[in-house]
Amino acid sequence: MGTTARYNVATTSAAAFGLLAAVAAGASIGLGSKLGLLPLLAVLGVIGVGVAISRPVFAFGASIAALALLPMNGLPVYGFIHPAVVGSWLIVVVGFSRFALERPRFVTPVDCAVGVIFAGYLASAVLGVQPQKQFITTFVVWGGPFLAARMIVASSGPRGLLTGLAIAGAVALPFGVVELVADNPFFNLFPYGSDALAGIGVETERLGSVRTQGAFGQPIPYAMFLASAALSAGALWMSRRPDPLRSKLFTHRWLLLAVALVAMQATTLSRTGWLMLVVSAAVIVVVHARTIFSRKNAGVVVVVVAILATTLTVPSTRDLVLGNVNSPRQQLEIRRSGEYRAALRRKALEPGYVKPFGSSAVLTGPGGLRSIDNAYIVIAWKWGYLPIVGFLMLFGALAVQAVRARKSAEGLMLCALGISVLVALAGVAIFGQTQVLVWLVFGAAAGLRPRLPQPDR
Repeated sequence: MGTTARYNVATTSAAAFGLLAAVAAGASIGLGSKLGLLPLLAVLGVIGVGVAISRPVFAFGASIAALALLPMNGLPVYGFIHPAVVGSWLIVVVGFSRFALERPRFVTPVDCAVGVIFAGYLASAVLGVQPQKQFITTFVVWGGPFLAARMIVASSGPRGLLTGLAIAGAVALPFGVVELVADNPFFNLFPYGSDALAGIGVETERLGSVRTQGAFGQPIPYAMFLASAALSAGALWMSRRPDPLRSKLFTHRWLLLAVALVAMQATTLSRTGWLMLVVSAAVIVVVHARTIFSRKNAGVVVVVVAILATTLTVPSTRDLVLGNVNSPRQQLEIRRSGEYRAALRRKALEPGYVKPFGSSAVLTGPGGLRSIDNAYIVIAWKWGYLPIVGFLMLFGALAVQAVRARKSAEGLMLCALGISVLVALAGVAIFGQTQVLVWLVFGAAAGLRPRLPQPDR
C-alpha cells in the first residue's frame, strides 16, 4: 500500500512538473520577456520539491532534460533560475535529509581534485582578484550539478543518471531534425538565448553546410551534449539484461538511440564531439574490451561499425573527420581554426601571462579577438594556477576511478565520459548549459563507490 501511494504521489508530481514547465515556456513566449518565466518557475520549484522527495532520480532526470530544451544564456540572475540548476539544488537540499545519508559516506580522488579547483577559485575571490559575486555564481551553477549527480550515483548507482542523459538526448533528437529541415526552433521561441556579439545563437556554416546547435547556442557545446547522451545510451546497452520475452528491437533500443545520437552529433560538424567519442571508446576498449568484443556482441558490433561508416559517407562529415577537403576556402577555414587554437596555447605559456591568483583584466586572444575556445586558458587567466592543478589532478583521479570501475560497464562509461570532457575543454569555453553538463559528469564519477557490483550478463 505504501509503495502504491508513493508511486501515485510521484506520478502526480511528475505530471504537474511537466505541465507547469510547458506553461512556463508558453508564458515566456507569449510575454516576449525572459522575466515572464519567474513567477511560474517559482510554482514549478514548489512542485519540483515533491518530485525530488518522492522520486529524486526522476527529478534529476527532468532537470537534465531541461538542458536540451531551454537556453541558459540570457536568463536573469546569471542563469540561477534555469531548471537544470534549480533542479540540482533541490536534489542537494532534499538529498541531505532524504536519501544521501542512508549509506556510509566516502571520499573519492575526484572529490579531492574538485576541492582543489574550488579552493583556487575561493583564494582568488578572497584576495580580491575576482569579485566574490563571481565565485558565488560559479559555485551555484557548477556546484549544484556536481553535488546532485554525486548524491544520485552514490545512493542509487550510475544507471539512473545515464538514463537521464540518454533520454535527454532522445528529447533533443526531434528538435534537431526540425533544425535541419527548417530553422533552429529554440532561438525563435526564446530570443533572449541569442547574443550575436558573443556568437551565441547565430547561424554558422562549415564545409558549405549549416551547423546545428540546438538549445546550446553553439555547435561545439551541442556536440558535447549529444556525444555524452550517445555514450550514456551505449553504456545502458552494454549493461542490458537478457529477457527472452522481449523482442530484439527492444533489447537493443539503447544501441539504436546511441547510433541516432551519433548521427545527429555529426550534423554539428564539430571535431570536439568526435574527439569525445574516440577518447571514451579508447578508454573503454583498453579497460573493458572483453565485454565489448565478446562472442555474444559480435554481430551487434559489426552493425554499429557499419552504421558509423555510413554516417561518415556524408561528404561534410567525412571531410571534417578525415581532413579530406578539396575547396581552398574550406581548407583555409579549418587551418585558421587550428592555427588560432595553437596561437592561444603559445600565448598562454608565455612567462608571466598567467598570474598566480588570476587577473581581473579582460582576456583577449591573438589579434585582440574575444573568442577564447579553451576553457583552461580562461580559467588560468581569471583564477590562477591552483584550479589548473586541480584539473590535472582530476584527470588522474578519473583514470583511477576508471580502473576501479572496470567491472561495471556503467561506472566505466561515466569515467570515460569524464576523461573525454576534460580533453574536449581544451577546445571550448564553459558557458551556458555546458557548465551543468560538465559538472554533472564530474559529480557522477565522484559518486562511484570504490567497489561497484558486477555488470549484468
